[in-house]
Amino acid sequence: MLAQWFVGGKGLMAVSWLVLLLLMFVSTSQQSVSAKDTQVVTATQDQKSAEASVTTNHELQVRLPSQPGTGFSWQLLRTPSLVKLKGQSTEPPDKSRPGAWQMQVFRFQAGTPGSETLQFGYRRLWEKDTPPAKTFSLVVTITKSN
Repeated sequence: MLAQWFVGGKGLMAVSWLVLLLLMFVSTSQQSVSAKDTQVVTATQDQKSAEASVTTNHELQVRLPSQPGTGFSWQLLRTPSLVKLKGQSTEPPDKSRPGAWQMQVFRFQAGTPGSETLQFGYRRLWEKDTPPAKTFSLVVTITKSN
C-alpha cells in the first residue's frame, strides 16, 4: 500500500512540501540569529567619532552617509587588525533624486578580543595625495563571547 502511494506521486509531492517547509524554517532561523549577533553603528553627517562594543565572531556594521554622485566615498584609511572587512555596499536613498545622500555600509567580523580604532576618510578615489574632506573614527572594543 505504501509503495502504491509513492508510485502514484502523492508521496513524492508530500516529501517535496516537507523539504520546502524545512528549508524555509532553517533560513528563517538563521536570519534571526545573524540579526541578533550584529552591532550596528550609524554615523551622522557631522559626527567625527564614536565607540562600539562587539563580541568575538559577531558582525559590526558601520553606516556612513555619502554622496557618491559627487565622486566622494568613505574609505578605510588603515587596514584593521582585530576586525576583518567582510564587505561594503551602498544603500540607495529613500527618495530617488539626483545627488541624494546615501548610506555606505561597511561590514566587519570581530576577531580576537582587544581594542582598536577604525579610521575612515571621505574623499575621491583618484585624489590619493589629497587629505580627506572628512574623517570618522570608531573605537571598537571586542570582548570574548560567553
